[in-house]
Amino acid sequence: MYYFFFIIIGLHFLFLVTQYILTSRNLFLVENIFDDLTQNRKKISVIIPVRNEVDRIGKCLESLLANDKSAIEEVLIIDNGSNDGTGSLVKKYQIKCKDMIRYFYIKDSDFNLPDNRKAVSLDYAVQKAKGNWLLFIDADIWLANDAIKTIVTSKILSKNLAISFVPKHFTSTWWEKCWLNPYLLFNSSSYKLKKMQDHNTSHAILVGACWLINKSTYLSVGGFQSVYSSVVEDYAFAELLKRNGKKIKLVDGTKLFFLKNYSSFKQLYSTTKKGLATMEINYIVKIALIIFFLILSFLPLILMIPFFSIYLVVYMVIYYLITPLVFLPIRKWSEQSWYTYFYYPLGYLLLFIISCDAFFGSKKVTWRGVDYRV
Repeated sequence: MYYFFFIIIGLHFLFLVTQYILTSRNLFLVENIFDDLTQNRKKISVIIPVRNEVDRIGKCLESLLANDKSAIEEVLIIDNGSNDGTGSLVKKYQIKCKDMIRYFYIKDSDFNLPDNRKAVSLDYAVQKAKGNWLLFIDADIWLANDAIKTIVTSKILSKNLAISFVPKHFTSTWWEKCWLNPYLLFNSSSYKLKKMQDHNTSHAILVGACWLINKSTYLSVGGFQSVYSSVVEDYAFAELLKRNGKKIKLVDGTKLFFLKNYSSFKQLYSTTKKGLATMEINYIVKIALIIFFLILSFLPLILMIPFFSIYLVVYMVIYYLITPLVFLPIRKWSEQSWYTYFYYPLGYLLLFIISCDAFFGSKKVTWRGVDYRV
C-alpha cells in the first residue's frame, strides 16, 4: 500500500514540475514593450463596459485621470443594465472631466436576442468611438500613471495587430488567495503561445480585461457582432482575428495594468466555472483534468492517514515546503504575500470542485445578474 501512496506523491510532483516547465517556457514568449518606444503619439479611445460596478469604476476612472490626458481621445463607458448607482457615480466624473468621459446606458429591452451582453456593449462603443486606437479595459482594472503614455509611444503598435496585456492580479478575500496562484499557473501553463504565433493555426488568446486594437482592424473582421453568441467573447474574437490573418501579441502589462478580480466567492466560482466549461476539450481530457486537480489538492495527505508514520509526516512537511517554489515563474503576475503559496492544495481542491460542476453539472452560470448557458 505504501507503493500506491508514493505513486500518488510522484504524480503530484510530476504534475507540478510539468506546469513549472510549461509556464517558464511561455513566459519567454510574453513580450515587453518598454524597451522599444518612439516619439510618435497615437490617440486612444478607452472603452469600459460596466454592469453594477459602483465599487470598482471609481478607482478605474481615477487612474485614467492620473494619466496623460493629451493621449486619450475619450473614455466611453457602456452600461448594460446597472441598478446599483454605477451611472450616478460615472456622471459625477463626467462633470469633473467635461467632454472626456462619454456615458451610454443600454436598457434591458435593447437586448432583443439572447446575446452576450458584454459583446453587444463593446460593439456599441466602437460605433461611437472617435479614436483610431481602441483600448478595452474592464471596470476592475486600474492603470499606472504612465500606462497610456507608454502604450501610445510604443513601436509595437501596428494596424494588423491586437495587443493583449497580462495585468498584475491583486486579491483581498481568503478564497481568492487560495485560488489565484493555482489558477494562474494552470492558465499560463496551458497557453499555447507558440501555436498562437503560428499563422497556420486558429489558436488565439486575448486577455479580455485589457487589450488594444486599431479601429480599422476591428471593423475589418466584423467586430463583436460576429461573436455575439459566444459566452467567452474575448477568446472567440481572438480566433476571429487570427482567421482573418491578423496578429495577436501577448504583452507583459504587469507594470501598466492592475486587476482586482472578485469581491465574493460566488463571483469567483461563477467566472472560473464559465472559463472551464467553455474549454473546447473532449470528455477524456475533462476527466484527466479533474484527476489532475484532485491529485494536486489534499489527496496525498488524505491517503497518508491510514499509514501514519513519523517518516511520512516528515516527508510530507518537507514536500509541502518545497513545492511552492513551482509558483515562482508567476510571482510577477500577482501581488501575493509569500505565505499564500502554501495555500495551493486548497486552491487545487477548489478547482477540482468547480471543474466537476463545469464539465458535468449545471450548464447555467450567473454573472452580474445575467444568466449564461455554457
